[in-house]
Amino acid sequence: MPFAIIDGDKKGGPMIEDLLNEQFVHIDVECSNKEELLSQMAKVLIKENYVKESFEAAIITRENVYPTGLVTKSVPVAIPHTDRNHVNKSVISVATLKQPVGFKAMGMIDEPVDVEMVFMLAIDSNDGQVEMLQKLMGIMVQEELLTALKESKDSKKTLELLRKELAV
Repeated sequence: MPFAIIDGDKKGGPMIEDLLNEQFVHIDVECSNKEELLSQMAKVLIKENYVKESFEAAIITRENVYPTGLVTKSVPVAIPHTDRNHVNKSVISVATLKQPVGFKAMGMIDEPVDVEMVFMLAIDSNDGQVEMLQKLMGIMVQEELLTALKESKDSKKTLELLRKELAV
């Protein structure tokens, strides 16, 4: 099924409201490493049948081979994602971290990034994944927005900020 972010349901795919759900917004997550974090986030998606059982191992493996850590001017982030064949229904899971977690920088596997916020993508089409990555990169350059997302202690507020930004 094609993916629609900007044009609503014209392409027959999910709208941004369908991709962002309060139950997948995690505030002040505590974990000791990226594998534990990715596993925790993936298990919630598996439990709700948004992704297949294979998603957890696939997202951890892909993050180790193709890191997604990004150093921004305000809040270091990671955007882990994996192949669509592990996805049942498109969704974005978001986590702000109580303490930074070590990831590797995108394109520079030897460069560490102490990530404070994670946007986990489970997208069921290749085009949709590319489109969402582009939209998220637009957020990464907005210092004030990233800071507001990181500092938010309310999942509804976080959701509102993301929906507003990603729906533009």
